[in-house]
Amino acid sequence: MMTEARKTIAPMSECIGLKAAAEYAQVDERTMRRWHKNHGLGFKRIGGPNARLMFSITELNAYLAGDGEALMHLRNGDYEHEALAVYRRITGIVL
Repeated sequence: MMTEARKTIAPMSECIGLKAAAEYAQVDERTMRRWHKNHGLGFKRIGGPNARLMFSITELNAYLAGDGEALMHLRNGDYEHEALAVYRRITGIVL
């Protein structure tokens, strides 16, 4: 279970909603919610109790690859770190 607050810094242009993220990762939406709760993936957009759960494609690719180093850089706000470049290239994200 996640014990500390984590944040992901990524441009909103590369973020997708819960349903799209589940389809992208080829898992159930419940799995995405569990990954959010237990592993700190994704974030809730501002909007009160009905806020949408969103996921960074770069973060999702790094998580699916099991790349803890890339996730650490992303969560520390170092979005341009070379460890993340491979995951941005996968989806064609250009800085």
